Amino acid sequence: AARSGEFTGWFSSFAAACAATPVKWMVNAVSFRARSHDSWALLDLQGAELARFTRADGPAHVAGQDGVPPVLTPALKAELDQALPALPTGATPVTADQLVGSWIPADGHGGYLLISGGVPNYAGGIFRGDDGCNKSGGSWQLTAEGGVMASPPIGSTLALCDGRDLPRAFSMSAVLGFDGPELLLVGADGAVLARLRRGLPS
Repeated sequence: AARSGEFTGWFSSFAAACAATPVKWMVNAVSFRARSHDSWALLDLQGAELARFTRADGPAHVAGQDGVPPVLTPALKAELDQALPALPTGATPVTADQLVGSWIPADGHGGYLLISGGVPNYAGGIFRGDDGCNKSGGSWQLTAEGGVMASPPIGSTLALCDGRDLPRAFSMSAVLGFDGPELLLVGADGAVLARLRRGLPS
């Protein structure tokens, strides 16, 4: 979720029973709004409410750390409140239409990233790719503040591959820009995570 109101999420499950019933409110949500000081609603592209949330203790049926609600510590708040990094000198911001397409590492190393979009009045879509052996993907959206949000890539494994893990680099990006024909994925600290060029996976 972004401070400017955008939201992006994705759903996947290794359990067949869960995978057969997608969480539609999660994948269709594109924004959120506060209903009170401790209640929020997720909205679809038309502004209709898909789901409502209130503050609560962790779910009783989930064991271990997954069931522990996060704590907003001063350090976490400072991290969430930090301003977007600047693009490298000479780089220009991207638009949603410019992102759509097939991307490969600019240096020719393995891995690819496929970015889809094209929904009217929506600066977002789906991304997929791999690093040579692990396929993964998720959803993405540009924010009104000039940043990018992408869900953590679902489907990746711990297998070691020679290619670049572009879906993960995309999900870790804070801003995107063009340096000539090259697409720059820039992290929250301002470091360039990857340089891409248009191309098809080999």
